[in-house]
Amino acid sequence: TGSKTLRELWLHKLECEKVLKLLTMIETIREAPRQFDHLIPPIARDCRIGKATVVLSDALDTFNSGEAVEVYAMMKVSQQMMVRKEKALEILWNSLHEVIYLSNGNGG
Repeated sequence: TGSKTLRELWLHKLECEKVLKLLTMIETIREAPRQFDHLIPPIARDCRIGKATVVLSDALDTFNSGEAVEVYAMMKVSQQMMVRKEKALEILWNSLHEVIYLSNGNGG
């Protein structure tokens, strides 16, 4: 009996979809720090903070969704993402301060 029943094939398909979903989640999380660093280079003139924040936010949402939290190997990447989150917050606050400073300086 080498042939599989329709039910067996369907169950195998569901299992494969679950594995593919987990691999996609892992890839999203694993690539986030590299993508963030690419979008936020050391030279601030080419900074793309909006896109970098979206990449980081999507990865953190994916990580915190449940299944990825259970993968122990993702803990180091999670820590890297938190460092990037702090950097993004710093850039956003500095940008906000510059805008407020320039607005107040030009308004008077």
